[in-house]
Amino acid sequence: MSGDISLTAFRGTKVADFLERLGADRQLIDQELPYREASERWPVEDDDSLCMYGTHGEWSYVIEGIGAASWYWLSIARDASAAGREGEELVCFHRGLPAGRPALSYCPGNGETWHAADFGESLRAGYRPPRPDPSGKVAALDAAMRAGGAVFGDRPDFSDDPRDNWPKRRAWTREAFTAIGAHLGLSVPRLSVVDGQLPAAVIPSFMR
Repeated sequence: MSGDISLTAFRGTKVADFLERLGADRQLIDQELPYREASERWPVEDDDSLCMYGTHGEWSYVIEGIGAASWYWLSIARDASAAGREGEELVCFHRGLPAGRPALSYCPGNGETWHAADFGESLRAGYRPPRPDPSGKVAALDAAMRAGGAVFGDRPDFSDDPRDNWPKRRAWTREAFTAIGAHLGLSVPRLSVVDGQLPAAVIPSFMR
């Protein structure tokens, strides 16, 4: 995985159905055109997201090269069609550009969503009073992140210029990807992503 992407991974629903929930055209999805070809053949509006997608075991994933994952924007906008659903586990990482604040969201499968404001923060620590976690999945994910060095207490000093902070945040992103991928059994083929070999879809901008 790379710190230069936004990634939404999920299990409990089909990847084509999930992409449709985000507004992608089913006819384009069914073409399964590789990303590198789609980027040359499909006209994409500036605010739209040309994404690639794939599966690994029980997991499916959507990879975007935009500042924040489309699913995140839609869920923050309280779009019920995008929200996590009962029986659907989901984890979403996004780069948070241009402010340089990568963030994490997690749906444990009970229809609720937990947000960490920034990498380095616990999913549970930001909620006062504490939210109930009856399945224990959020606590287990937090523990995996902490063991992998992706959750810590004191932050290093930051510059007033977000660009100066980005190398530190990229390092946290890699730690979080590694820890969460190992905990959830999720892997993404890095070379296929870099080469644009995965199939593509177009997600329209949430601002329309």
